[in-house]
Amino acid sequence: MKPEKRITRHQMKEDKLVSTTFKATEYVQKNQMPFIIGIIAIAVIFAAVMFFRWSGDRKRTESSALLSRAEMSGAMGNMDQYSATMQMIADDYAGTTAAKIASLRLANDYFTQKQYDDALKYFSLLLDKYSDDKMVAASAASGKGACYEMKGDFAQAGKAYQQAADYKSGDFWTPGYLLKAGQNFAKAGDKKSAEAALSEIDKKYPTSSENSLAKRSLAEIRY
Repeated sequence: MKPEKRITRHQMKEDKLVSTTFKATEYVQKNQMPFIIGIIAIAVIFAAVMFFRWSGDRKRTESSALLSRAEMSGAMGNMDQYSATMQMIADDYAGTTAAKIASLRLANDYFTQKQYDDALKYFSLLLDKYSDDKMVAASAASGKGACYEMKGDFAQAGKAYQQAADYKSGDFWTPGYLLKAGQNFAKAGDKKSAEAALSEIDKKYPTSSENSLAKRSLAEIRY
C-alpha cells in the first residue's frame, strides 16, 4: 500500500489562493452588472470632477482676461465698452475674483453717477455671492446703506449700516457703520434701534474717533 501523501504548507497556501480567486471570479461573474455599474459610476464621477475643475480654471482665466480688457477700455476713455464688459464679468462669471472686483467697481461707479438703483443691484449681488468675505460683505452692506440714505429711505439705510457693522470686519470700520446706523435710525424715528447702535460704540469701541459723535447723537435723541 502506497503511503498517504502529505500536503505541504506551500500547497495549502496555493489551494487557498486558488479557492479564493475562484470564489472571487465566480462572484464577479454572478454579479457582473453591479460591478459594471460601479465602475461606470466611478468613471462618471471622476469625469465630472475633472470637468468642473477644468471649467473653473477656464472661467477664472477668461474672467481675468476680460477684466484686463475692461480696465484698458476705461483707461482709453471708452466707458460704454468698460461698463458693458464689467457687467458681463459680474453677471456671467459669478464666483471668480474678477467678478467680485467687477461687481465692486460697477456698484461704486453707479453710486458716483447717482444711479442708486443700479448701484443697489450690484451691492446686493456682492452680498448674495461673496458674503463669505467679511470685508467685501461689510462694504457692500454699507454701500446699500449709502444708496438708501441718498434716496431718503432712512429706515432701510439704518438696517443696511447695521448689517455692515454685524459683519465685524474690523475695529477701524465697525464704529463708523454703527454711527451711520444710529443716525439713520434716528432720522427714521426709530429711537430704540438708534440708541442700541450708538450705545454699542461706547461699550465696544470707546477709544474710536466716532465715540464722541455717538455720545452727542445719543444726547440729542434722549433729550
